[in-house]
Amino acid sequence: MQAGTQRLTGSVKGRRLHTALIAGQIALTLLLMTAAGAAIQGFIRMNTAPLGYEPRHVMSVVIPIGEDAHTTWADRARFFTELRDKIAAMPGVLSASVSTNATPPHSGWRLPVEILGKPASQAQEAEVEFVGSEYFRNLANPIPRRPRVGQR
Repeated sequence: MQAGTQRLTGSVKGRRLHTALIAGQIALTLLLMTAAGAAIQGFIRMNTAPLGYEPRHVMSVVIPIGEDAHTTWADRARFFTELRDKIAAMPGVLSASVSTNATPPHSGWRLPVEILGKPASQAQEAEVEFVGSEYFRNLANPIPRRPRVGQR
């Protein structure tokens, strides 16, 4: 291998090729290191971006309910109210709430929405989630108040 390298780099053409390959390798290494640094910075920014709620000391638990269980809305409301009350009464629990899905940002049902003035071909979606009255307080996320019509 060493003899082949000496023959390759022995000529002027071979030395230029060898130098060009080394320069290309160094340039590619710098490019990849720069991309890795940018990816790490993006990951750090993503992990420190405000979520709109306080995720510390919050636990989200999925409770699967069969389709044949609690078939009426009143029965479902009673079941989840009792469940929330039992969890809230446990030692160490400060407050409890219920929702139809886990905490944001990836939760809820995607439902199609039509916007007045936009063609139906431009499909819009909204995420819908049912939550208990304590939900936003528990996430330390106050419900935003919207101005009334005519107010700013």
